[in-house]
This record gives sequence, C-alpha cells and structure tokens, in this order.
Amino acid sequence: MLIESDDFNPSFVGCPTALKKTLDKAIKLHENHNIEEQIKAGLLFFNLGMNFYKLSMWMCSDYIPLYGFAGDCFKSAGDLFSKTGKSIRLSMFSYGRAGHCYRAGNECSHSWYCFFRSYEIAKKLKDIDLIKYYCSEAWKMVTDNWLIGTLFDERKQSFFKNFLLRIDGYDFQWLVWYLLIKSDFKAEVIKQTHDGGIDIIGSYCEKDLLKRMDIIVQCKNPENKNKKVPVTSIREIIGVYQLQKKRPNKIMFFTTTDFTKDAKSAAENSNLPILLVNADGFLEMLKDVYEFEVFSDDANIEHEEKNLLEMAGFERSFIDKMYEFQKNRSAVGTFIKVEDTPLKARMAFTDSKKFSKIFYK
Repeated sequence: MLIESDDFNPSFVGCPTALKKTLDKAIKLHENHNIEEQIKAGLLFFNLGMNFYKLSMWMCSDYIPLYGFAGDCFKSAGDLFSKTGKSIRLSMFSYGRAGHCYRAGNECSHSWYCFFRSYEIAKKLKDIDLIKYYCSEAWKMVTDNWLIGTLFDERKQSFFKNFLLRIDGYDFQWLVWYLLIKSDFKAEVIKQTHDGGIDIIGSYCEKDLLKRMDIIVQCKNPENKNKKVPVTSIREIIGVYQLQKKRPNKIMFFTTTDFTKDAKSAAENSNLPILLVNADGFLEMLKDVYEFEVFSDDANIEHEEKNLLEMAGFERSFIDKMYEFQKNRSAVGTFIKVEDTPLKARMAFTDSKKFSKIFYK
C-alpha cells in the first residue's frame, strides 16, 4: 500500500539545546552499520520520544513543536527497529506513537504514513485486534485529509481516489469494515481462507426501534481498474445468501470500479435486498459518514490528548482532574509551568526542573 515516495526524513525541529547532545548521539549511532549500535540508537530515539510525548501534553494546543519532535523520535525508532528486525512489535508500537504525535501536531501526511506502517506490521503478525486498531487510525487520517481537501479545495479531490488505486483486495476489505464501523455497524472481517464468498459480516441495531439489521458484505478490488464486476460475481453472492441458515436483511457489494450492465440487472431482478456500491457511491457514503464530524476537530483535541495520556500509563481519573486543573490554572494560549503540575505528572518526566529552565526562562 505504501510506496517509497510516502516516506520522509524526520527534521527534529524543536529539540531543546540541552538535549542536542543526546540527539546527536542517537543520530550518530543511527548512521552506524552495526546492528547492536542501531538498536541502541532506536532505544535512545524511543526514550527521547517518550519524554517529549509526555511533556507535550502539558503545553497548550497551539504550541506544536514538541508533538512534531516526539513524532520524529518515534518514527526514527520505528525505522531502526524495523531495519534490524530485532523487535517487530516495538517497531509497530513506535510507528503508532509517531502517528499519534504527528496527528496532535496537525502533520496529517506523516501521521497516516506511520499509522499505515503499524497496520502493515500488524497484518504480518496476524493480530486482528491490532489490525483493527491501526486500520481505524490510519484510515481516519486518510479520509479526514481527503474530505477536508474536497470541501475547501477541489484540486485535492483526487488525493483519496489515487490512494485507493494502491490498495489490494484485503486492504479494501478493511477500509469497508472501517466505513461500516463509522456508520455504527458491528462488523467483522472474515478470514480470507474461509470467506465462502463473504468478506464481512455485520449488524446494526436501531436503539429507538430496537430493530436489528444483519448484513453480509462482498468486496471486489480488481487489479485492472478498468474491469467492471461481472454478473457471475452477483450470482455467486446470491447463492451464498440463499445458503445461509439465518438469512441476513441485506447484501452489500462494494467495488473500487463499477458493475456491468448485466450485473446490475441481475441484482435488480433477484428480488433480494442487494445494495451495489461502486467507486463513486463508496466515496459518497464516506462523505455522508463524515459530514457531521469534519468540523469537530477542535472539540476532539482534548479527547485525543486524554487518550494519549491514558496510553502513557496515567489513570483516567487523574487525567480528568489534571484537565480540570489546567482549565482553572491558565487561559487558552498560555503555558502551564511544569512546577505547577501535580506531583504524579512531574514524576513522569526526566528531570522536570531542567525542562522548566528550557521552556520557562
């Protein structure tokens, strides 16, 4: 899915002078061809990222260099762990942390790249829970980036469509899964070797009417983007539907291209609840899902930061108290001094007094 041109070199902008020597040491070790030295460099980058990742939570949202620097450190750590092949899970975790930091710093392209690196590693590990998590984070960044572009600049409308051309059939299944999850469905991707013509199963419950709708989903992403889905594919999914002991309420068929005329006629004449979704229809469905969310980024900043703190090991009750303290302590656009933060938070930083001298002279 990712191509070489998507990659980028971290700039390490925002590194305080006091930590420049540590950064230079990590970069020097990075350039060494010895695997053990590169692992040491990865650990140095990772530790730098963790320190700034935590500290950045205590800065105002308008001050983003710390987020970017933390992201650069995590991304470098992920590259090194991946290159040495010594710790694939730590590489995945590092890229994931980088994705969160870049997102908090509004660096969208860097964020989705790192999330997709984590997603691809999760696929290799065949860990469904991790695939779901990083798939959601990655596609959220891509779809948000594309949708904002289409709303404010028509020249950017090709971004998402071009990105779709890269993905394979399995990745497209996970994108459809993500769309269903965003549409309040409970959905599961079926294992490729046992799909029986079904790629995703899902259900949706209307809370007010207490009505449940079960669906089966087929996804087609032809390598040849000029090839339309033939009528045989429609007949196959109809056959699978009829073999179900408990027949679902709807069949949904997604494709990144289109359907032939015969395929459309077969679906229409089957008298079955079949919904055919071609490439244009898929993009419209994404717009419908996001139309109420695309302008709510500011409202989500605090929620995102709280999630990051929780991942860093803080208890949720403490995080909520901290944010209440922050609101009472300072107005928007100002900093909270490290010395003024609760003791437990200060203990999470490396030499908090040193940080206070750097940022609050």
